[in-house]
Order: sequence, then structure tokens, then C-alpha cells
Amino acid sequence: MFEYNKQILIVCILTKYTRQIEKILSSKHESRAEKFEKFKSTINKNIEFSSKLIRKKIADLQRTSLEAILQISQQYKLICEELEQTSNLEIKSFEWSKQVRYTMYDTDETLVMNTLLVNIPYYYEYLGCSRRLIMTPTTKASLNLMAMH
Repeated sequence: MFEYNKQILIVCILTKYTRQIEKILSSKHESRAEKFEKFKSTINKNIEFSSKLIRKKIADLQRTSLEAILQISQQYKLICEELEQTSNLEIKSFEWSKQVRYTMYDTDETLVMNTLLVNIPYYYEYLGCSRRLIMTPTTKASLNLMAMH
């Protein structure tokens, strides 16, 4: 895992998590609860694995990568829990559309960040102060508003 660039690793995780949730939302309503639970279980395993690694003696760059992975995993776990509470949830529902989603388009191999009606090509992302960023509903709303401007 550490042989990859931190940003590439994070983008792969974000894209995978987005794709997995969209796959769940595209499934039949009856099986969604079970699929969300299975996905949250996978996220919990990722959190446990990363937590064990972060406690070991590792390089600072590796530690920051793990911190970012932990933060992203926890964020997507909360997104799953929020989506589970929504009735009549569809892939085009506001509850999912308002999330920042990462999608790789196969036609031109472009990674795009989507939120609401905004599609932004992904080039670079500042990854500096992850220890100070606390993801709250207000933080997410602020990031969504910034993305729309």
C-alpha cells in the first residue's frame, strides 16, 4: 500500500467507495439494507487495519496516508448511515447528490468530482492539514457551497 503515491491511493479509495455506494443505490430496495451493512462492515475492517498499522513505528509520510484513509473511511461510513435513514432513496436523490462523489469516466480516463449539479475535473487536491479538519455536517455543507462557486 505504501509503495503508491498518497494522492493516488486516496483517489482510488474515494472512487471505489463512490462506485460501491452507487452500486448499492442501483440495486433493489429490498436488498439495500443488507448491502449497506456489508459495505459498512468492509469499511470497519479497513478502519481496523489502518488503525493497527498507524500504531506501529512507520514513516511520517506513511502515517499521514493512513490518517487520510481513516478520515475518508469514517466519512463514508457516516454517509452510508445517513443514506440508510432516507426513505425512497434513488441514485438521483438529493441525499446522495449533495455528497462529494468521485467518478472515473472510462471514455477519456478523467476523474471528476461531482456534487449536486457541479462536475469538476480532478487535478490536484491539497492534502496538508488533515489533522485539523473535522468533518461535521456544517463542514460538508461549506465544502459543497465552495464547490458550487
